[in-house]
Amino acid sequence: TTTWQEGLRQQPQVADEHTTVSDITADLNSSGLPTAPHVIARLVRELDGDRAAVKEVSAALTAAQRSGQRMLPSLLPLVPSVEAVCAGLDVRDEDRLTVLAAALSIDDDLEPLLIASSRSAEDLLRPGIADHLRASNGRFALTRRRTAIWLQHVATPQETASAHRKLERAHRLRGDEAIAAWHAARGAVERHPEVASSLTTAACELRDRGDADRAFAFASEAAEHAEQAWRERALLIAGTAAASAGCFDDANDLLTDSRAVPAEATPSSDTPEL
Repeated sequence: TTTWQEGLRQQPQVADEHTTVSDITADLNSSGLPTAPHVIARLVRELDGDRAAVKEVSAALTAAQRSGQRMLPSLLPLVPSVEAVCAGLDVRDEDRLTVLAAALSIDDDLEPLLIASSRSAEDLLRPGIADHLRASNGRFALTRRRTAIWLQHVATPQETASAHRKLERAHRLRGDEAIAAWHAARGAVERHPEVASSLTTAACELRDRGDADRAFAFASEAAEHAEQAWRERALLIAGTAAASAGCFDDANDLLTDSRAVPAEATPSSDTPEL
């Protein structure tokens, strides 16, 4: 999610974010679910400032996730408050792929979304889909982030895989190899070792730019698909990214796993410098 996307989605409710975070922190502490304020702040943004949803998601997390010692799950749990808000949404069949593709996107560039969903920019302005998606200056964002969580939970595996494949092709047409590799990996039904190099290289660049969350996501995905030499590097990058984010339980596990990769896994000439 880019800075632009953060701003578009949050403008209606972030002015009071500090008060919201303080109130929820106090409520969770008094309920025996102590949660780090920075974790709550992240949930407030991801859940459109919905206090009930933030409390329910916090309760569904592990103690290590609440304390910030482990990364939040890539897809937040579907809790009753989110389900209640979204279950009545009218996402027409012809709009479902577009909205799902938007929910699965890790880039807010409008053109790949239009290519993937075979839509024009004008299509996004018509009644129905405009209730779920905003577009401006070549960028897009979902009107509610909770819609993304809900739709990813209720979509069938076939729908999700199809959307990832369409996004992969769209980004590859644009020459966005790292993002294409991400969607190829996420849409795969079995291990996809050929994406590991692109994902690991992108993760290394993201980590070096200080984007620990995205570096962790790319490196973790690479490790799921990689053969031994690339897997060692992916785990190492994921571990150092987790440490940069303050998630030391994850960092310890991943760095330990990276050392456990068999010694005979000899690096190839195209593996990245770490």
